Amino acid sequence: MDRIAVSVIVIAYNAEKYIKRCMDSLLTQTFRNFEIVAVNDGSTDNTLKILEEYAAQDNRVKTISKPNGGVASARQAGIDAAIGEYTIHADSDDFVEPDMLECMYKKALEESADMVIADYIAIRPHREEYCSQKPRSLESESLFCQMFRELHGSLCNKLIRRECYQKYNVRFVPEMNCSEDQFVVMSLLSKEIKVTYQNRAFYHYDKSQNSTSITNDWHSIPVEQRLLFFGEIEHFVDSDIKRKYFYNYIAAIAYDYCSAKKEFCPNYRQAFGLWKDKIASSGFSKKKKFIIFLYLNNLKVPIRQIKNIKRRLLK
Repeated sequence: MDRIAVSVIVIAYNAEKYIKRCMDSLLTQTFRNFEIVAVNDGSTDNTLKILEEYAAQDNRVKTISKPNGGVASARQAGIDAAIGEYTIHADSDDFVEPDMLECMYKKALEESADMVIADYIAIRPHREEYCSQKPRSLESESLFCQMFRELHGSLCNKLIRRECYQKYNVRFVPEMNCSEDQFVVMSLLSKEIKVTYQNRAFYHYDKSQNSTSITNDWHSIPVEQRLLFFGEIEHFVDSDIKRKYFYNYIAAIAYDYCSAKKEFCPNYRQAFGLWKDKIASSGFSKKKKFIIFLYLNNLKVPIRQIKNIKRRLLK
């Protein structure tokens, strides 16, 4: 073949129990013109051995092994090694439909698209959920805003022209291991790229099994990761509509933390205090802002009591 159409980047850390399901679902694709760039991020189990066995059996598989550095550095290593016209990511504990690459690549060619967004299926304990990703608009600024809360920021349901990473100098932030893919997608959407949508779910996002996965450990990630995302994405917030969605996003994350049953943010006051002006300027309800600012003043009151407290304070 003169050129590779698609590079599938598979990142893996201690994935020996799941990686075969992922790899088998990719290697049985109806589409043949692709490569798999499998990145082993310092696994201490048999992940690397399994990947090397696949590479020995199928020349479409190439394996990269690197010291453990987290999901962002693993994804970047995959992008750097890819040679396909388009790229898509797959995580080691997930799997895909057999016609994913055929359908998404065909869609990209038909519409000369830089990015194809598809639906996905979330597998949760005891149930599966079809997640529609139909955008309200395919215009870049609108999509940028929708990525804050409405659309999933994953790279696993998005086929992306590899040239865009180089043309716009879009790279993963090495220290960002939470929302790192959302950051990259939004970095690309801050440019005038051509985006299209395919109303089918090809990717099965399995949240039910591997709690130690490189991408499935959200609750243990410190709030500093959220702040890193805020700081990096703010560079692209250059219009009134983007500011509106950005401020609402910050307020929503702040509210998520203070309303969670489990304490995820022991340094809440210091962390979100840096963004209090933007929270105040958000479109959040007065009640939710009140709850956030109670927490910013280190007053952690059960939310069910907030209404009575607010009524007394406002008399």
